Amino acid sequence: MIISGWKIHLSPLLTDYFDVLRAVNKICWNRKINYKFIDTLEGYRLFTGKNIPPSQFGKIITIYPNNKKEFNDLLNIFYNLFHSIKGIMVPSDHIFKNSSIINYRYGGINPIIKITEANDIESFIFNGNGELVKDERKPYFILPEGIKLPLEYDNKEISKKLIFKGKDNNKIIEIKRIIRRIATGNIYLGIVDGKEVIIKEAKYGALNSKQSLQGAACLLKKNEKKVLKKIHINNLPKYIDEFEINNRVPAKLDSQFLVDDPAD
Repeated sequence: MIISGWKIHLSPLLTDYFDVLRAVNKICWNRKINYKFIDTLEGYRLFTGKNIPPSQFGKIITIYPNNKKEFNDLLNIFYNLFHSIKGIMVPSDHIFKNSSIINYRYGGINPIIKITEANDIESFIFNGNGELVKDERKPYFILPEGIKLPLEYDNKEISKKLIFKGKDNNKIIEIKRIIRRIATGNIYLGIVDGKEVIIKEAKYGALNSKQSLQGAACLLKKNEKKVLKKIHINNLPKYIDEFEINNRVPAKLDSQFLVDDPAD
């Protein structure tokens, strides 16, 4: 039995979900590969909404390859099928090539379950050194000790700074740290013109529904921008600029960011 290994998450928008699921079902059935998927609209809305833990956001379809070769084969098969489909960011995963729908991470396949003295359930896997370690589920991509990214997909051009240019006022914006983690879009502390600012994120595809097939999160941020530009009150933030990131390293985000001055 496989305890841990590479697994693949596919994160299509609702409008493409059933077409993607049918293709995955056929491939996994023919290859005898285990997979799971969200089977209700309510479940889909949960996994693209603000009430899901950030570490689970966007995990619509999960595939469990039996070995590394199968993992590589499936990534390339899915890429050929889905690379042009725009999907939802999975914060805990690494993006495959330039696709926004195909994500992967190393973690539990059939993890070892332990019950703590406080009756909490914890999952354990083996790291690259053969040691039993806790299967960490973080809202960002991490690897257990001794496990490396597949070299053919590793991007060596990762910058240590998150610096972007605004599209309205050409402001240079640097993201410093996360103030609050939210599944549909974090709130960050940033720097513009040497001054601390608030940066609000809206993830593409978040708050997905039949009425908003590409997600309402970005639309809500655009509405907030319109309000801030029209209304000037001392207790309201002042709009500075906005920018977008589309699967760019190192942020690995597909989001819209609204930058504003915190209220005085």
